[in-house]
Amino acid sequence: RDSYVQWLRFLWESYRTCLEVLKNNPKLEELYADTAKKTFAFCVRYKRKVEFRRLKDLLKTHLNVA
Repeated sequence: RDSYVQWLRFLWESYRTCLEVLKNNPKLEELYADTAKKTFAFCVRYKRKVEFRRLKDLLKTHLNVA
């Protein structure tokens, strides 16, 4: 169980980091959108409500800054 939770946490942090890196590069906008979709799918598949909310806030912040 612990390794499962750690794996989910690692996966979430990986997605979040990718989005942070991709947000400022207009050439990678399509990759950013694809990563965001995959991150939403991750949240739904593993029933990660807190991460879903954080993702929503993260994307909202990225849109407001851009």
